[in-house]
Amino acid sequence: MKKIFLLIVLLITITSVAQKREENKIFEIVEKSPKLTFANGWMKNDTSGKWVENKNVIATKKVYSFTDTSHYLQNFEWIQIAKIAKGNEEYYVIIYRKVQGKYEYEGYEYVSGWTPFKKTLFQIIRPDLYQLFKAKIQYPEGKDIYFNSYTHGASDGSLIESINFHMNLKEKYPSEENFAFLFNSQTLDDKDIVRFRLGYDYFTKYSQQGIYNTDTDENLDKSYFEVSKDEFLKLLID
Repeated sequence: MKKIFLLIVLLITITSVAQKREENKIFEIVEKSPKLTFANGWMKNDTSGKWVENKNVIATKKVYSFTDTSHYLQNFEWIQIAKIAKGNEEYYVIIYRKVQGKYEYEGYEYVSGWTPFKKTLFQIIRPDLYQLFKAKIQYPEGKDIYFNSYTHGASDGSLIESINFHMNLKEKYPSEENFAFLFNSQTLDDKDIVRFRLGYDYFTKYSQQGIYNTDTDENLDKSYFEVSKDEFLKLLID
């Protein structure tokens, strides 16, 4: 009887050991666009009534340094669009590298001054909305259009790991997104241009400590990035 019991235990052990280790499928980046590295940032200063122009940043004054740039919410070093896929699932991702900053605290105690740093942010868009986005860019209607993200996040290390983390989070805890990409395709003085603002929460009306939120309007009347349509179209992938 003991021999039979031992044989059963051995068979169970052998069967368990023989099972394959299967890894979960994850989203992978399957295509990337070239990077957009320049756009004119424009903002109307309400005090002076004049328009202020900066390279790659929307600000109420001229910005000259890395530290100055880090105080403004709307800025970028580059922008790129990627396609991600997992099996038959596909999504598109607007990726942008920007400058941010923060004050250093330990608990509630102030430690040191403003520290600027670079960070990669991303906004994931459903494929049906992305195709609509591509179609709307082609026709200069001059209308402000919002595209809510499926989900969004930031990455300090591996971009694809961060994307998968937020996609898994979205699957476990589905919720409506208020994070929007805003653009306007139009013809001005016989030139086709695209105006846009990077992803932002359009219900947020306050500034973080040390950050000046230039998303003061829910349209593109007073603040936007501007680039030629030909340059913007280089971002669009299939």
